[in-house]
Amino acid sequence: MYSENFGGPTTTFIQNDLTDLAKKHTVKYLCSAIDPTGTFKYKDVDVVAYSKSKIVRKIRWILEKNGWYLTNRDRDFAKGVNKIIEAFKPDVIQCNFGIEALRLTDNLNSANQHIPLVINFLGYDASEQLTRRSYVRKLIALTKRPSVYATCNTTFLRKNLEAKNVFFRHNKIIHTGVNLAFFDRKGVYPNHKEFIFLQIASFSYRKGQEIAIRAFKLFLDSVADPERFKLIFAGGDDDNTCAEMRRLPSALGIQDNVEFRNWLTPTESRELMIYANCFVQHSRTIHGRTEGIPTAVSEAMAMELPVLSTLHAGIPELVEDGVNGFLVAENDINALAKRMKDIQSFGYLKKNREKVENEFNLAKRTDVFEQYYNEILSGKLA
Repeated sequence: MYSENFGGPTTTFIQNDLTDLAKKHTVKYLCSAIDPTGTFKYKDVDVVAYSKSKIVRKIRWILEKNGWYLTNRDRDFAKGVNKIIEAFKPDVIQCNFGIEALRLTDNLNSANQHIPLVINFLGYDASEQLTRRSYVRKLIALTKRPSVYATCNTTFLRKNLEAKNVFFRHNKIIHTGVNLAFFDRKGVYPNHKEFIFLQIASFSYRKGQEIAIRAFKLFLDSVADPERFKLIFAGGDDDNTCAEMRRLPSALGIQDNVEFRNWLTPTESRELMIYANCFVQHSRTIHGRTEGIPTAVSEAMAMELPVLSTLHAGIPELVEDGVNGFLVAENDINALAKRMKDIQSFGYLKKNREKVENEFNLAKRTDVFEQYYNEILSGKLA
């Protein structure tokens, strides 16, 4: 498996795939850097640095932005990755994210290019990146290679690719999965006076914390007992918005009702979900970038929480409006405030866990990947 960075707190879905596949298979992870903020550990990780001078990066950025040129060829990186691949002799190479697949394939030697390679499209690589002509051209070129395959974690992302004429053979939809044995409230249903709205996500404009806070202000203004409600955020800073978001509740006069926490361990996330009443994820499109399906939403549903989210990207594939919670239009503060009131009638939802168990189950996802790889290796998908 390959990605640029390894082990960060925002890539738990990759870590889940790795951990589950490694239970039955020998999996080596190749990356260019290990995220220093992460706590995830794995026994077999190789790091091959990929770096360019500021001048080279600037020139490449200008050329790529204008759609003229895109290459990731680097002599030292190529030497390092090909040496590791030749020693390990993988049956299959899985690349997490399309942009990183291009980096790897640009540096594979002719022998290693024949190894079946599966690109796992997960979000921005099949949304925002598709505005770059050079990127699209490179993906189209990869579709011509008989050894390259693809998966998408939502139908939405596959449609995005196909709208740009990027048609991989056998592009399979494999939803991101939840470890249901871990994310299980085990019959614990707290009875506390407060009603807790919870969001666990990196602080970012596309995660919509600002919209949630402003909607929460409108909601509190509409109820007779505002002291009974709390909105909790947990996460790191993705695009330098955390400080801004921490100031906003005070500016709106609701600082006593809003709580901020830093990144949580998986165990801390589960405990907070047990305590919460509703999960909030106001995902929205920023500069053409969309999400797939946020892993935290799937985990919250596994914990039987109703969800307040948006009609965004692949989220409607997981959350059915009016059934598993409510979906509102992106950036619609008034609609979200109204649904904060309506969601209180839902209570905990066993059917939310059942949906995750049936369609977004990590164990089933791993089985589907295994079957897909076996079909590739047996020649059935040739």
